[in-house]
Amino acid sequence: MQYLSRTLIGLMYYKGVHGVVSKYIKKATEHFLISASKGRTPAMQLLGQVFERGGEGVEVDLRRSIEYRNAAALRGHASALHWLATQYCTSLRDGTFEAYFPDDAAKERQMRTRYRLSLYL
Repeated sequence: MQYLSRTLIGLMYYKGVHGVVSKYIKKATEHFLISASKGRTPAMQLLGQVFERGGEGVEVDLRRSIEYRNAAALRGHASALHWLATQYCTSLRDGTFEAYFPDDAAKERQMRTRYRLSLYL
């Protein structure tokens, strides 16, 4: 229950609550990291959002964003899964695939190279 509280407190800092808590993304990230380290799936999804958007002392880090959203998706978080699928399709279309999925892009290049070599053998 303690880590659910951390996620909720982090969410309050992330969004800000008028008259109660000011928006403070760095503090929200600290709470989400603690909660995510204990397996809280919503915190993983929220960390994905934080690292995608950055702001207020938190740098944009697409690799970490994908890592946290992938962890959340593997645990059944529907929003994380939807974001990953959408980003995957969009990045293929607009040519940013390598920025979002560097490991998959490397595998795809390897497969294309092997296929081309097989045509000549």
